[in-house]
Amino acid sequence: MKLTQSQRKEIQLTLSDLGYDIGAADGNFGQKTRRAISRYQKALGLTETGYVNSIVANRLELVGVTRTDSAVSADEARLFDPEDLKGLETDERTIRAAQCLRGKEIIYGEFGGRLYVAVYDRHSSWQTAKSAAQRCEAHLASISSKAENDFIYGLFETDDRMFETGFDGSVSYKMGPWIGLEQDPGAREPRGGWRWLTGEPMNYNNWLPNHPNEHKQGDDFAMFYAHLDGNRDTADLKASTWDDMGPQNSSHGYIIEFR
Repeated sequence: MKLTQSQRKEIQLTLSDLGYDIGAADGNFGQKTRRAISRYQKALGLTETGYVNSIVANRLELVGVTRTDSAVSADEARLFDPEDLKGLETDERTIRAAQCLRGKEIIYGEFGGRLYVAVYDRHSSWQTAKSAAQRCEAHLASISSKAENDFIYGLFETDDRMFETGFDGSVSYKMGPWIGLEQDPGAREPRGGWRWLTGEPMNYNNWLPNHPNEHKQGDDFAMFYAHLDGNRDTADLKASTWDDMGPQNSSHGYIIEFR
């Protein structure tokens, strides 16, 4: 789970109160703390991973954590060895994702029973993203609610590498990962014929205001995107909205959904 330093310290203090040897309650999870978490998981009848998930957090009554079916792997994308994950993760989809995306830095998380993987892949086109998902026998993410959109955006929000930023002469833009939204060829521009690759109905959208706009012919694919007028600093700009882009555009990542 994504835990703050104070939450980590709170976990250590709670485990210590329960009689577990956590070493120093400094907010850093060293070997003693990991062993203590594993022992606590064993006492609960859970898989002994040494890592805190939502079940452990709720049992420890961790402040700021609510009962949920979502958890994420890390704050930033990193390489995962599939063999190492076999001893840590019980979800076969996670192992499959690490295997088919071997060599790519990823962040993964579960929401609503589905596994989402944010892949860091510099200068990737929409077709590159789509092909990567197909190799994994999965698909680029479809999004059906604000909660799902917020969760997916939260996967990669703190990893600056997942965004491409710049100034095009009129706006300062922040481009995020590709998602599985495509416009049918010949559809009425700019809003006609948009559909999820899965065939799911488009009951929810989160377009940036006045978008999609078919800025360039062939802007038929969607990514996370936001901009500010003028030459501005986009470091704190929340790019959880979407824009239509074309085959000539690239991103630094994409979101793959495993069911």
